[in-house]
Amino acid sequence: MRAYIEILRIPNLLLMGIGVIFGGFIALKTYMFSQDLGLAALSAALLTAAANVMNDIRDLEIDKINRPERPIPSGRISVRVAWTLYAILLSVGILLSGVVSIECFIIAILAAILSYIYNRWFKRTGIWGNMIVSSLVSLPFIYGATAVGRGGNLFIWSLSTAAFFATLGREILKGIADIKGDRAKGIRTVAVRYGRKVAGLLVLVFFVIAVMDSWLPIVYEPIGIKYVSFIIITDIGFLISGLRIFLKPDPLRALREKKVVLLWMLTAMLAYVSEVNIH
Repeated sequence: MRAYIEILRIPNLLLMGIGVIFGGFIALKTYMFSQDLGLAALSAALLTAAANVMNDIRDLEIDKINRPERPIPSGRISVRVAWTLYAILLSVGILLSGVVSIECFIIAILAAILSYIYNRWFKRTGIWGNMIVSSLVSLPFIYGATAVGRGGNLFIWSLSTAAFFATLGREILKGIADIKGDRAKGIRTVAVRYGRKVAGLLVLVFFVIAVMDSWLPIVYEPIGIKYVSFIIITDIGFLISGLRIFLKPDPLRALREKKVVLLWMLTAMLAYVSEVNIH
């Protein structure tokens, strides 16, 4: 049983489910939980679990050397059983999305396809893989909003777009931090293919786009002072981190900044959540 818990990566599933739920709350601007939102969160968690299982199947040969204690290379779960588990998780996840709505079903299919092609072809390709990962990180918010009938909500699209570019910048930032190992493994990150300076510039550019996007909600709806306060802190943080990497795209600095950026992502989330009314 422990092997199955390990391969599913429970903390990741919880984060994905929470992202969907908060996407629904933010779109509705109220903490109103519903059956559809719960099913969507469970569906997203199962699809994430399926992606995690496939990731371990695809990484088997690498993990035999680097992570031999993982469930598949250690022999605690066979490849055949892992594929069966993947199929079950994927099928149930997509089925639950269809119970919620046809729109959620389409998003679930899209997420499943993106996860598959990432693990199958794009995991070691650098920028294209980074873009797929960023898309998958930004989708839960739209998925949650769609589950509560607010898929076209501009506020949630602002959050999702900002999450995409912030994540894309951080993925490239991780490539700078891991440049030696990635080069040795043949992973074609931006830092490996074009150098750390180009990677540092792209990190700054994508962080700036995320910052600009965070102010779009003010254009089309009234925004509270709490949102503005949190987003100012967030944006200053992203700009400082981006500038630090642009000026000195050093692996040690990148290692530090990729952790700091998680804090700015948290304050960004607090900004959007601050617009949810408590009844």
